[in-house]
Amino acid sequence: MYYTKRRGFYVRAFPPRGFRLRALPITAVALTVRGVNYNYADGVFYRTVEGEYEIATPPVGAVVNELPKDAEEIDFDGISAYELNEAIYKVVEDGYEIIEVLEDENKQD
Repeated sequence: MYYTKRRGFYVRAFPPRGFRLRALPITAVALTVRGVNYNYADGVFYRTVEGEYEIATPPVGAVVNELPKDAEEIDFDGISAYELNEAIYKVVEDGYEIIEVLEDENKQD
């Protein structure tokens, strides 16, 4: 879990992309999307980089079994979907598939 300070309080937030960890969350599952290996836990995708786990941009086409409770149900181009961590998911037979990734609000130019 990642926390950030907002208005003098620490609140749960998604870690910024590019942030690295030495270990994955215990709930992480491995998956491959278009030939690229990822790990996924609680709405966050990780890639192995130099022996560490780097927060990755959610890959379009990834299918996950479940979403965290804080995923927001939205109407996306006329379909029922969910928004979580700058990604839009639609319900599919095997779970939830990322159909679009929004601009990362934490991205620094």
